[in-house]
Amino acid sequence: MRKSFAHRQGIKGYTQDAVRAYAENMVKGAYQLARLSHVDDLSELMQSMKEDAHKGDNQKARLYNEMMARHEWVMNPTHSSWAHKLTTLGFVYMLGASPAAAAINMLQLPTVAVPVLGARFGFARTAKEMMKAALRFNAVTGRINPAHLTEGEKLAMQEWIDSGVLDQTRAHDLAGLAEGGSYKYSAGTEKAMRAVSLLFHRAEQFNRDVTALAAYRMAIADGMPHGQAVSVAERLTWDSHFDYSNANRARFMQKDWQKVAFQFKNYSQHVTYYLARNLHQMMKGATPKDRRIAFKQLAGTLGMTAL
Repeated sequence: MRKSFAHRQGIKGYTQDAVRAYAENMVKGAYQLARLSHVDDLSELMQSMKEDAHKGDNQKARLYNEMMARHEWVMNPTHSSWAHKLTTLGFVYMLGASPAAAAINMLQLPTVAVPVLGARFGFARTAKEMMKAALRFNAVTGRINPAHLTEGEKLAMQEWIDSGVLDQTRAHDLAGLAEGGSYKYSAGTEKAMRAVSLLFHRAEQFNRDVTALAAYRMAIADGMPHGQAVSVAERLTWDSHFDYSNANRARFMQKDWQKVAFQFKNYSQHVTYYLARNLHQMMKGATPKDRRIAFKQLAGTLGMTAL
């Protein structure tokens, strides 16, 4: 942190663009604070995994090696400006402000979210709750209208916003807004990309808000306390609409040129994992209930996709 204030030879030590300077320092500061807060826990977990891997079989050793490679990347991630610019260009060229792309994106609700929630709460009930939540969505603000929420639902929505589950969308990932290139901030570029990705982003906000609220309402109706209902709804929303952060990609997609080459394959990666996980659960689920849920999710997703 002290280094960022030091004057270095050949580099101007002061800029009159206060907003850009503030934004860049806040991003760097937030990253350093996150490292300070969590590096001990992560390192302790990796050490525990290492000790366990030495006692176990080759499968545990392979898992440890994979997690160690991911841990090293999280501790020292790469953010190349050229990769950032190319992925931004790719998004503008291929999708941009296309209403068609936004509309197709909303089909993730019936094809993935309804099977994920329906396998646990019932398909007809899930569809009904999602329709009720969808009718209260405000496309201007990108949020469910608070006037139609209970106090518990308002608290839940704020918790989901704080954790990123409602706003960490594929639109922001593709548009280069989720993780800045080399921590460089440009107000003009930021505004332009937010405008270009608005429809796509709103569609995903709609998907996530509707899924989370419907899941929360059904969990509360089934007798869960608020905290548990919030956690269940958050997990089901991630399962339905996925986490597109770079840290959650397949490792071969994380580096600079891979980010460009596989820019539009992040969604495919998550869907493939989702389907494979359900197949695995169907064959080797811990309980008959787990196997039934996995079968319903798989059959529902494939059936809705076919329709």
